[in-house]
Amino acid sequence: AHVVTYRYKAGGDMRKQLTESDLFFVYDVATGELVWQYQAQHSIRHNAIAIDDEKVCLIDRPLADFDREKKPANKDHATGKLLAMDAKTGRVIWQRTDDVYGTVLAFSKRHKALMMSYQPTRFRLDSEIGGRISVFDLYEGRPLWEVKANYQSRPMIKDRTIYAQGGAWDLLTGKP
Repeated sequence: AHVVTYRYKAGGDMRKQLTESDLFFVYDVATGELVWQYQAQHSIRHNAIAIDDEKVCLIDRPLADFDREKKPANKDHATGKLLAMDAKTGRVIWQRTDDVYGTVLAFSKRHKALMMSYQPTRFRLDSEIGGRISVFDLYEGRPLWEVKANYQSRPMIKDRTIYAQGGAWDLLTGKP
């Protein structure tokens, strides 16, 4: 379990606010049986999981240990692995290991696009540095576009537009 420093009030207890896990699993709710599981090589940030009835996308990335400190001196956070898996079997459909920086994932099945970004909100962890949004083809994993962007909220997808406080971008082209 990954326990981070408080964010909301001085002295707040964050020991039960776990932000990451090392195992992702799928159960059949009708039978209660385990269908499949993915054991992380490093860690899976809960905001970096996107799911529908066909796909599970997640980022397996080393922990940002500096999120445990109040004022970290070193904010180096290793990149990770972005995976798209079959939701029914857990079979890896594609994966990327080049510059997987994100802490948030979301996708549009309709537009076949997967967004990777940060969640740079007022109460963010130090690892939520912001400044980038990337979009990939949901079915092949190839990059569609990336933009350097100054935004102050978790980006979200509405139809063909990504919205975040500070801007809006076309999901398929990255144009403002």
